[in-house]
Amino acid sequence: MKYLVMGSEGPTFYESEDAVDLIEQIVIPTFDILKEFEDDGTVVGGVPVGDRAVVFIAEAESNDDLDQMIRSLPIWPLMDWEVTPLQDLEARAGIEQEILKNLKSEI
Repeated sequence: MKYLVMGSEGPTFYESEDAVDLIEQIVIPTFDILKEFEDDGTVVGGVPVGDRAVVFIAEAESNDDLDQMIRSLPIWPLMDWEVTPLQDLEARAGIEQEILKNLKSEI
């Protein structure tokens, strides 16, 4: 299954020391993991310009697998997450064709 995953409201910091710790321990490791997922074809995504957010489409076998994937990100507890399951385009096209066929038979 494919999912649209959006992480928003990323962490803020007020002191340079906090920023260094956050970037070294959370942000960069999160991007490293997402890059690994991207390299193996599990996700495609990016960061909205100028935002403390991340958006990607993930491929997972189940809701539980996706949940595990998101929770594996060091930044997981620091962001708000929204996940939307995506319907396969080919399957949806088939549904629409069937609806069209039924509508035409009523005319």
